[in-house]
Parts: sequence; structure tokens; C-alpha cells
Amino acid sequence: MEHKHVTILRTVVNAFRERDWDTVYQYWSDSIVLHYDGTSSIAGDYHGRDGIRLMMERIDTLTNSTFQVEIHDILGNDEHGIILYDEHAIRNGRRYDWNMIGIYHFDNGKFSEVWLHPTSQDTFDSFMS
Repeated sequence: MEHKHVTILRTVVNAFRERDWDTVYQYWSDSIVLHYDGTSSIAGDYHGRDGIRLMMERIDTLTNSTFQVEIHDILGNDEHGIILYDEHAIRNGRRYDWNMIGIYHFDNGKFSEVWLHPTSQDTFDSFMS
């Protein structure tokens, strides 16, 4: 049987892919913090739902809403979940592909803290800058 946090992560990713923001947001705690590695224009720490929404809007703007994620694998336990992503987007007429590791800390079934780590940091930073 799949761990409940794996199910939540899968639900959120599928909702994200469908741009079903109500479903995505219901799994964010009010005090969520997201850490995005790197030096790109979206790197940094984002606090609260509004801060993360602004970051997501920035990604949509940079990629003309072409940013997509695919699940490679999901792992989960009672406190954390990890998603291995395959991601891609088009910017300035060029398609970029990269892998991402997302680490999710759960508190009462919601994300309280998230760390996003591109596996090819230089490629990702170049693309998102």
C-alpha cells in the first residue's frame, strides 16, 4: 500500500500539471517555506502561499506557460516525501530538459517546507536567468 504522503505528492503533481491550483494550494500550510537552489532569477527562499505563487507566476512568464513536470519516482515516510522529477520547458524558442529533486516536509498532511534542487544546476540557472 502506498504511503499517504506519496499519495498526496502524486495528487499535487497531477493537479499542478493540470493547473488545478485549488487542489495544489490545499496541501500548502499557511506558513509554507520553499527553498529554490541556484543563482537564477527564481532562486531563493519563498515564504507563505503568496510568495510561492509569485515564484510560480515568474516561471510561467519566463517559459510562456510551457513548464512541465513528469514524475520519475516518489518516496515518502511519516515526515518527508521526495520526488524525482523530469522537467522541461521552452524559452526563446529552445527546449530545455533537466532533472529536479524535491524534498517535502509534512506537517498534518500539508507541506510546511520544500527544497527544490536541480541536478544540473548550471543548465537550470542559465535557462531561468
